[in-house]
Amino acid sequence: MKLSARVQALTSSPIRKLSPYADAAKAAGKKVYHLNIGQPDIKTPDQFMNSIRQYEAPVIAYSNSKGEMFLLKAIQKYYAEKGMNYEIEDIFVSTKTYLENLSMRTGRKNDIFHTATLMLLDKENMTRQYIDDYLAVHHIETNNLLEISTMDLLIEFAKIGLGVACVIRQFIEKELQEGALVEIPLPFPIHKRNIGFAYLDNLQQTTAVRDFINFYNSKTEYSLKKN
Repeated sequence: MKLSARVQALTSSPIRKLSPYADAAKAAGKKVYHLNIGQPDIKTPDQFMNSIRQYEAPVIAYSNSKGEMFLLKAIQKYYAEKGMNYEIEDIFVSTKTYLENLSMRTGRKNDIFHTATLMLLDKENMTRQYIDDYLAVHHIETNNLLEISTMDLLIEFAKIGLGVACVIRQFIEKELQEGALVEIPLPFPIHKRNIGFAYLDNLQQTTAVRDFINFYNSKTEYSLKKN
C-alpha cells in the first residue's frame, strides 16, 4: 500500500510516545503519576450511571442537533425566572432573492402559501403538527409542499433558495441579522407554543425521572402532578 505524503508526514500522538516509558517505569517498580489532560477526578453522578444502567432502547439514535424542544423550553423557563426571557416562535423565512424571483414569475407578491414551494418538517414532527393546526384553523391551503426531515436541513434549503421554510426564530437569529434570510409577514400570527411533560403514573419511575420531576417542580411555577 502506498501512503500519501500527507499521511506519511503525520506524527505520533505524544501520549503514545510516552506510554512505553511509563509502562517500563511501572515494570521497574517505580511510581508513575498520570497527568492526563481532561481526566475526570470527581465522582460521576449516580443519576447519570443509573440512567445508563436502566436504558433499554435497542438503538441510541441521534437527537436534533439544535436541541430537543422540551429541553429548550425548560432552559428558557429557567432563564426567564432570572430576568432573561427566551421565547420559542415559529416563523416563515426565505432568501430575498427567492421572493423577488417568485414575485416576477407569478405576479403575486404576498401569496406564498399558494405560489411558493413551502418547506415543512415531516408529519410525525411536533412542530409540523402545530403548523398544520395553524393552517387548518385559518383555512390556509398550500399548493407546493416539500417535507424535510430535520430543522437543520430546512434552514440550509431556505438559505440556498429552494423555497419558503417554517423554522424556529431562535435558531436563525444570525441569518436574520446578516440578511441571509428574511422573515415573511403572515396574515395571522403564529401563537407561541406551550410545551408540557407527561409520564405514566402506574410505572415505577427511574431515579433520573424522579430527580427531573423534582428539579422541574422546584424551578418553575407549573408543577408536574399525577392525574
